[in-house]
Amino acid sequence: MYVATHWPGIERYKPEGGWPVPELETFMHIGVYLGWVATWWWLLSAGGRQVSPAAIRWLVLGGTAYAIFDEASQAVVDRVPAVDDFLANLVGLVAAVIILRTWQCRRSSRKPR
Repeated sequence: MYVATHWPGIERYKPEGGWPVPELETFMHIGVYLGWVATWWWLLSAGGRQVSPAAIRWLVLGGTAYAIFDEASQAVVDRVPAVDDFLANLVGLVAAVIILRTWQCRRSSRKPR
């Protein structure tokens, strides 16, 4: 994640007319942070364990802290930090938590006791 968001001059790789899909960059931010949470969730739930509410809070807190650092530190490599990119990162974090928590709850309610 760090390399992708801190690559100097990355804008030169953008197609001349802009992205073929409007707001593609926003969806990329959402997807990266959704994937970040999903990877941690997968690691935390290894062996069939449930991801605890405390672990979920740490995922959100850690992800939010990293999103702040990610946007704020881009100025060092001549990139432009953007509030809307930060908000897209948060959307990805929250969406992943909602999806995975719902999946975990449904999965655990189906297990025979």
